[in-house]
Amino acid sequence: MHDVIIIGAEPAGLQASLTLSRYRRPHLVISFPKISRTRNAPAVHDFLASDGITHADFYQKAKEQIAAYRMAYFVDDKVESTSRSGENFEVKLEDGTQFTGWKLIVAAGSIDLYFPAKDASVMV
Repeated sequence: MHDVIIIGAEPAGLQASLTLSRYRRPHLVISFPKISRTRNAPAVHDFLASDGITHADFYQKAKEQIAAYRMAYFVDDKVESTSRSGENFEVKLEDGTQFTGWKLIVAAGSIDLYFPAKDASVMV
């Protein structure tokens, strides 16, 4: 049983993990690097004190800071499903592993969608 389960290990999920770690709350962070929105980007932008840092450097620095508190457990797998069981949340991974937590943070980010406009000079 984890205090909190975080789905997503990009900037938002890592920030949540660091905050929970500083408050000494044991938690699980689930990431699925194969569909990461930012890992192939040349740099991280719009993130306080890290604007322009390479994603690899950002991720390494964040994991080091989180690891110092020894409160986070990281798992790399795809989330198959989530459900509520009484007052707890259950998360099932693609490999069949299941985790239970009191709280659930979904920090899975977004996907960029581009729709072709009638006028090629306009992006919707």
